[in-house]
Amino acid sequence: MTDTENSLRAITPEWGQRHVAGTIAGDPDSALCLFSAMDDATRGKACRLLLWEIPASAYRTFLAAAWGHSHRHVITAAWDVELYELFEYADFPVDHLPETFRVWRGASALTPEQTSVGNSWTTTRDAACWFAMRFADGNGSPVVLAADIQRWEVSYTSNERQESEILLMDPPENWWIDGDTADWAEGCTRYEGAK
Repeated sequence: MTDTENSLRAITPEWGQRHVAGTIAGDPDSALCLFSAMDDATRGKACRLLLWEIPASAYRTFLAAAWGHSHRHVITAAWDVELYELFEYADFPVDHLPETFRVWRGASALTPEQTSVGNSWTTTRDAACWFAMRFADGNGSPVVLAADIQRWEVSYTSNERQESEILLMDPPENWWIDGDTADWAEGCTRYEGAK
């Protein structure tokens, strides 16, 4: 047994142990089952443990699931490597995206500058409005930013939660504030209605 397999078994519940060997061997289905056996914090740790240790196809499956459900734990677990290294190794396809397109990012309790450095953007403006407004009553300072980016800047894309997420490792250079609070509130309402 390898060190990676031993470390993975140490953080996997007994009922999920049967998926460890298949994950190590590179089976994407086993990787997804292993993901399901873990809690959020353990999923993040497993993303770090499995980096460069299993075939990219299985790693891609595990990382996509972990990012979609436990992204804060993935970020925390990647403390000794750059986050982009996880996504670079997974090599998510982005060929389906246009060469150049617009993205938005919404937040509250942050300055526009702080908001611009976040990794998760969206191709749906109303989704960004929802992120800006959902906690704005308590947090204050909602903002929606827009930027035009190129496909090569994207590390990952997902619509699993109907958020049209675009993951950027580097903040867009030329972003702008897109709209105002009343406009964002309307976009948030439309997004909630569509969900």
